[in-house]
Amino acid sequence: MSDKVNVLLVDDQPAKLLAYEEILRDLGENLIKASSAREALDFLLKNDAAIILMDVCMPDLDGFQLAAMIRDHPRFHKTAIIFVSAIQVADVDRLRGYEMGAVDYVPVPVVPAVLRAKVKVFAELYRKTHQLELLNDELERRVTERTAELEASNARLLQSEQGRSLALATGHMGSWDWDLVTGEWKWDEGQHHIFGVDRENFEVTVDNIRPLIHPDDLDRLWADARSMANGARTMHSEFRVVQPGGDVRWCTGTAAATFDDANRLMRISGVTIDLTERKEAEARQDLLAREVDHRARNALAVVQTVVRLTRAKNVAEFRDAFKAHGPRCSYTECSTIYPPKSSACWTA
Repeated sequence: MSDKVNVLLVDDQPAKLLAYEEILRDLGENLIKASSAREALDFLLKNDAAIILMDVCMPDLDGFQLAAMIRDHPRFHKTAIIFVSAIQVADVDRLRGYEMGAVDYVPVPVVPAVLRAKVKVFAELYRKTHQLELLNDELERRVTERTAELEASNARLLQSEQGRSLALATGHMGSWDWDLVTGEWKWDEGQHHIFGVDRENFEVTVDNIRPLIHPDDLDRLWADARSMANGARTMHSEFRVVQPGGDVRWCTGTAAATFDDANRLMRISGVTIDLTERKEAEARQDLLAREVDHRARNALAVVQTVVRLTRAKNVAEFRDAFKAHGPRCSYTECSTIYPPKSSACWTA
C-alpha cells in the first residue's frame, strides 16, 4: 500500500515545526503543522492522522492534556502519539506519557535519524493495519455473501429433497442409504410409507427391519445383500414386506454399493418400489383370462356335442341339418339362423 499518511506536527514554536518538517520530508508523507493544541484539534475533527508528533510543554493545553482528549475520541484510539520534550524527561514523565496513550517519548535534542526511523515504522504500521482492516472488511463481506448463498442453496436443496421424497412416496417409491462405517441408516418418507412405519417412532436398524420382511423372502434377500459384501456392485431383488398392521406389500429393490480404494464396502444405497397394485392387477387379469377360457371351453363343448349328434349322409345334408338345429339370431326382426344374412343382425 503506497498511499501517503497524515503526520500531524504539534508545537507552539515555529522553528521546531520547521525542523521536524525538514527531518521528516524524505519520508514522503503528508506533514501537517499545528502551532497549538486547538489548531491540532480543529484538524483532527475533519481528518485522520496516522501519527501525532507533539511537544509536551505548550501554553494552552500541554501535550498530556491534548493526548488525553485525542484518546477520548473513538476514531483515534489507535493513532500513534509521540511526545517530544526537552524538560520533562524523567522516568515519571515518560510513564505519564505512556499512560496518556503515547507510543514513544523522544527527548531533546532530537536525533534526526532516530526520529525519522520511528515515524517511518509507525507510518508503515498504520498502512499495514489499515490494509488489514480493508482486507478483513472484504473478507467479512465475502463470508456474508457466501453464507447467504450457502443458506439459499441449502434451502433449495432441502426443498428439492422434500419434493423428491414426496414424488417418490406418491409414486410408491422410497430411497434409502446405509453407511457401513458409521452404521447409520437414512430412509426417506416413501421408504417409511412402504414399510408402514412412522418416521418419528421407528429406528432404522437391521434388527428392526428383519421382522418386516416376509419369512419366505428373508434368506434370499440377505443372501443378495451378502453378495455385495463379497464384491457385487449392484443388487436387484423382489420381496414382500409385512407391515406392522399385517398388510403384505410386494416390492422390488435395487441397490448399488460404494467401495474404498482397498475394495472395502463402505456404503449401500438403493430404491424400493411398491409393486402391490401391479401384482393385484396381474392377478385380476389372470383370473379374468381363466374365466374367459372356461366359458369358451363350455361353448366349444356344446358345439362339439351338436356336431356329434347331427346325422347326415354327406356335407350338404350335414350343413342343412346343423343350421336347422343351430342357435338363431337374437335380433328381434330377424329369424335367421347363424350366421345371419342381414347386416342389421350384426349391428343389433
